Amino acid sequence: MIVPLKIWMLSFIFQIFITKSRCQGFKCKYGERGALTAICENATPSSFRNPEYHFDHLDETLLCLNCTLTELTAGRFDIGGNRIQILNLTNSKIETIEAKTFTGLVFLEKLYLSHNIISKFETEVFYGTRKVKELYLDDALLAPLPDYVFRELRQLRKLILKGNSGLDRLGNLTFFGLIHLQFLDMSWNKLKELNGSVANLENLEVLLLNDNKLQTILPTDFLELSKLVELDLSNNRITVLRLFFPRQNILRYLNLMNNNLTDDVVESYMFQHLTNLETLDLSRNSLTTIPLRLFHLLYNLRELTLSENNITKFAFSSFTGLPSLQSLNLSHNSIKETNFVNGTFQLNHVSKVDFSHNKIKELDEIFLKFRFPLLFLIRLEDNLIPCASRRRLELILKKLYNTVTSIDVDNCPKLDEKEEKDVLLEVNGELNVIAARMRSIDIIKIWFLIVILILVGVLFYIQFFILNRRQPE
Repeated sequence: MIVPLKIWMLSFIFQIFITKSRCQGFKCKYGERGALTAICENATPSSFRNPEYHFDHLDETLLCLNCTLTELTAGRFDIGGNRIQILNLTNSKIETIEAKTFTGLVFLEKLYLSHNIISKFETEVFYGTRKVKELYLDDALLAPLPDYVFRELRQLRKLILKGNSGLDRLGNLTFFGLIHLQFLDMSWNKLKELNGSVANLENLEVLLLNDNKLQTILPTDFLELSKLVELDLSNNRITVLRLFFPRQNILRYLNLMNNNLTDDVVESYMFQHLTNLETLDLSRNSLTTIPLRLFHLLYNLRELTLSENNITKFAFSSFTGLPSLQSLNLSHNSIKETNFVNGTFQLNHVSKVDFSHNKIKELDEIFLKFRFPLLFLIRLEDNLIPCASRRRLELILKKLYNTVTSIDVDNCPKLDEKEEKDVLLEVNGELNVIAARMRSIDIIKIWFLIVILILVGVLFYIQFFILNRRQPE
């Protein structure tokens, strides 16, 4: 019994020594010259009550290293004479933050609470910190946020809430008071609905909601976001999509990749009010067709991605309302048929088209040129185009159109010199015939427009100069 007792006593003394060493291990030091940073190590919840280190105007940043701050209560950082602007408590084992914890940090502008294990977050946590402009709470929350929790942060511009295992819901008043918020990152959480939480963030410019569990987007979710430029909804489970933005919206980037969008969800004119949109990603969904006028009025769209769907037919008429389009990606679909004849206008700015990994058997190289006059690169690998047609396509695209093509021709026999010459002569002849026909159509359109203008002018004259004169005095 004596030996175990001695071992127990030695272990107890060792634990006391370790605990005492840890408590005595708290220290703060000024960083390298000109850094304006105080580095504090081994802090516990009570360490900043009366620190031996004197914080002054040179300590603009307080960085906590190897800290165990478990429970933060009111006034823990009420440090006399401090002018701290940046407080970094990343990876400090914080579990609880009570009301008025940061009272006294009146100059604080950036607060880092990333990589903690916070399960209790009281409503008035940020009381007295009205100058904070950036708040980082990524990989930090084990429970949802209470309503009104950010209402003190009237100057907040940037809020990072990504990667939180406990953030599975939002209240409609969670972001109350954030009247100047511009950047909100809520990616990689477990959100199932927005519940009107972001509807009133009228100055928001970037909203990242990718990699959540969202299923429904309601008309009211973004209705007031007139300044939103970027919206990322990729990698969710959206089956109901009702996108409504203010009439004068400036949205330029919309990512809907990898959702559950089907033909029943994506309807004609769905995006017509997004007239400033420049990039639209609808890849990795379940679309089989492209509704006519789906992209109607998207005058500024430059990049459109529809890859990894189940689209079976390419109809040029579905894209003729995109005068600024530069890149079109339809790779990894099930396209068997391509129709370049239908449609009214050319896509004069398209330089890249991707038809790779489909089931295309033939391609109209003649109308391809007229529809995409400035085409620089077209990808056609992994399709069902016969060998002879592949060689022909490669020759025409390279020699006549100056277009780079990616197509499987390694195992196809080459055309001899005479065959190449015959193909080029044939295609040149067809191009000239179609060009003449297109010019005739253009002339007819011009005359039709002139007739319409004349009729409008006659009606205007009758209304304002003849009918008005005949009115009784």
